[in-house]
Amino acid sequence: MLVTGGVSPEDKVLGAPELLDLATHQSRVIGNWHLPRAGHSCVKLKNGKILLIGGSNDKRLPEARIEAFDPGSQSFSVIGQLAVGRALQQAVLLPDGEVFVCGGVDATGNALNSAEVIDPNTGKASELRVRMLRKRYYHQAVLLEGGLVLITGGAGDAESRISAEIFDAATKVFLPPIAMHQQRVIHTATLLGDGRVFVFSNGVGEVFSPQTNQFDQVPGSAAPAIRDGHTATLLRGGDVLIVGGGIPEVEEDILGAPVLFRPTANAYLEMNVSNNLVNRSDHAALRLPNGDALLTGGRTSQYMATDDVVTYDSATRQFR
Repeated sequence: MLVTGGVSPEDKVLGAPELLDLATHQSRVIGNWHLPRAGHSCVKLKNGKILLIGGSNDKRLPEARIEAFDPGSQSFSVIGQLAVGRALQQAVLLPDGEVFVCGGVDATGNALNSAEVIDPNTGKASELRVRMLRKRYYHQAVLLEGGLVLITGGAGDAESRISAEIFDAATKVFLPPIAMHQQRVIHTATLLGDGRVFVFSNGVGEVFSPQTNQFDQVPGSAAPAIRDGHTATLLRGGDVLIVGGGIPEVEEDILGAPVLFRPTANAYLEMNVSNNLVNRSDHAALRLPNGDALLTGGRTSQYMATDDVVTYDSATRQFR
């Protein structure tokens, strides 16, 4: 697992990449560093290389340079430049191998509604003539079947928070907006096994169905009710593991109580877990090849960074 960028406990933007061994949970720093960046996107290409896109650099300005990581040589190289330097954007690999990048903020902190497509073979980024219907950052983007990209929520304005839109990669157009049931800024959007998308924040979720082109609310709420900076990972068997997060604007209150969302029942399942290692926010979560989940990094209470790595076993429903 490649770990890149982020912010240190001293509030420095990092450029020292690490490779994490998923079996031993041991990591090592790669000798060839990448450009310092935080709030960036990493996209795995069809050839196994990984693109690093956007984010804020060590001067806290949006980074335009695009880097590629080669697993074979374990090295980074600059391959091109975005048409617009941006941070807090979203990036998605399209079926044809190109990378779709949308939204974010520019050097002045203004929200963007522009989008561009990167050709990984040449490193060239081309800004689309059409723009998103709303300006968005802290949004989510998920690839659906048929080359459609669902873009949900985000900051920008009141309408962006409670709406979604779809980008059609084949025709290069944005389709009419879709109303959501809740305002969502820092949230998660998880592609389910049946092609629907589970969107979650603030203790409540909704599910987007491509067949009906609408969102349906999940009944009830997941306790604790308010959290952001959480992760939501699809497990083997189809459940979604919701972990961590914090109560907005309360530094000391990091929520560790994990919750499962079961799409087949359209319901939340509480979990009896006593493990302080899951008490984290703003961390990363990865679905492992066997369908388990791995959690790494993030912060605990008082904004203290953690380097703990935790695995969730779907069969035993235990963290270790």
